[in-house]
Amino acid sequence: MELRAFGKPISTYFKYFLALCLVAGTFNVSFAQAGTVTGKVTDANNAPLASVTVKIKGRQGAGVFTDTAGVFKINAATGDVLQFSYVGYQNNEVKVGNENNLNVMMVASSATTLNDVVVIGYGTVRRKDLTGAVANIKGSDIKAQGVAM
Repeated sequence: MELRAFGKPISTYFKYFLALCLVAGTFNVSFAQAGTVTGKVTDANNAPLASVTVKIKGRQGAGVFTDTAGVFKINAATGDVLQFSYVGYQNNEVKVGNENNLNVMMVASSATTLNDVVVIGYGTVRRKDLTGAVANIKGSDIKAQGVAM
């Protein structure tokens, strides 16, 4: 006795199911494989760098920081570009390939690029609401120091 469904033998539906699985598996292989990429960020002396920003280029909100050992973990797909940035170092970009473990070396910036950072403070706040450090400098103190121009 042969099992039938909707007037056709069950073996026919099984063949359709196998063909569908084969096609679905082919599509899955053709797309980039997403996974966890781990790695370590170091300086030129192979010392780990903590708090380096690691982001996926072109994707908002997909970023992490390295821990105190310079290690990071981020979900990225093959072909994604990881951007590494850290104050005092040149930005670095690494394309994710088939490897899940990356070692990234950051190169220190030249001293001239540090002139791009400017800190400006102004405004008023009550002392009880203040967090951080504040210094008061009078004009007469600056004149007494003899500032060079």
